[in-house]
Amino acid sequence: MKRREVARLVNYLERQVTRRYTIVSWNGVGFDFDVLAEESGMVQKCINLASNHVDMMFHVLCRLGYAVSLDSAAKGMGLAGKKAGMTGAQIPKLWLDGC
Repeated sequence: MKRREVARLVNYLERQVTRRYTIVSWNGVGFDFDVLAEESGMVQKCINLASNHVDMMFHVLCRLGYAVSLDSAAKGMGLAGKKAGMTGAQIPKLWLDGC
């Protein structure tokens, strides 16, 4: 995504929050909002969004005392999780390929 597109996404999320929707993420504070802030240049808006959303991984961290990957959480719920051999480092290439 280009900076303008990321900024549109931040503005869209902000509008949804003003409409009383709740943003839910898995490690959004540690990853998603950090990336959105950096790529959009809208740091304060991203701080506000991150501060007022539900980060399910953070709740797990507070409850268990350690973080759990999204893949482990999915498998714990009986879902397939990531494909075998998939790593986070492969995701940017998949995005570029339109997957």
